[in-house]
Amino acid sequence: MAIFARKAYGQHFLTDAKIAQRIANFAQIEGARLESTRFESTQPESTQPESTQPESTQPESTGLDGDQTESALTSTTLTSTTLTSTDKEALVIEIGPGRGILTRALLNAGARQLVIVEKDALLVDALHCEFSPRGVDIVSGDALRLAPWEWGEKGRRRILVSNLPYNVGTRLLGLWLPHLHRFERLVLMFQLEVARRLVAPTNSAEYGRLSVLTQLQGRVRIVMKLAPGAFSPPPKVDSALVVIEPRHTAPNPHYEAVARLTARGFSQRRAQLKKAFTKFYPMLLESSLARRRPQELSPETWQSLATMTGASLTGAETRLGAGNKEENHARTHTRNHKQNSAP
Repeated sequence: MAIFARKAYGQHFLTDAKIAQRIANFAQIEGARLESTRFESTQPESTQPESTQPESTQPESTGLDGDQTESALTSTTLTSTTLTSTDKEALVIEIGPGRGILTRALLNAGARQLVIVEKDALLVDALHCEFSPRGVDIVSGDALRLAPWEWGEKGRRRILVSNLPYNVGTRLLGLWLPHLHRFERLVLMFQLEVARRLVAPTNSAEYGRLSVLTQLQGRVRIVMKLAPGAFSPPPKVDSALVVIEPRHTAPNPHYEAVARLTARGFSQRRAQLKKAFTKFYPMLLESSLARRRPQELSPETWQSLATMTGASLTGAETRLGAGNKEENHARTHTRNHKQNSAP
């Protein structure tokens, strides 16, 4: 049975097995070091002409502060073998495997403990038929309601790989960023415009809240650029593969404060920060930084500014989706994982 991409899920399936294998190799599942091929262009032949609307690239708060998703998790049972392994063996998690082309590449790259998460029920049966006999655990559900950073035992190597759905890519990143220290790396496909925002330098046109939060938590780089013809259906824009590796080995105690502060600061990008801070952060108005514009502050400076507020930060500020309803759902369903996986 032919399986076609569904616009409602923002699906764009990879079509070239060689490209999929290169993506899987960047996961470094067996610990090999790879050289970055920054902005390398790949031009496979186009397939279906149909296109979907790309993910919004409006101001940063829309990408990370999405509303709670309505879809419910339909099945979250993991086998106990997935959750236990040797310390050196990575637990590889793939979000949105689609037709399974990247899943095959991850297995070829050495993934021995692999969990794939697919929301589209039409794809799940086909994935079960091909990959369950190969020892892959398949979760049918919504990644926005899962907490993959809690899967496996403490100290486990976790690597997350995804050809992200265009319509929820930055929301998923917002869910994972506070817990980046619990992953070895993330290997993620974004629209090129979004990827450039992730790596944008301070005071550049593309630098914004998404840049601050990502760079505060991790070392991020673009390792590959893909043309629309690499996908079916081809999107209207180029895509880019991004690798994010954690800067911290423990939770960043300032992350939530920075998330709140940047939500307010970047809400008026062209204004001096004192205008945005007047109502919510009066204690910052005397700082010399309050006379600067939000894009002029580095991630480290944003963190310093957040520490100045101390306990004065309140819940009045907009929080990341990962910090409220979506994370609560994720934790609830992760508890269900552990209960269902218990011997």
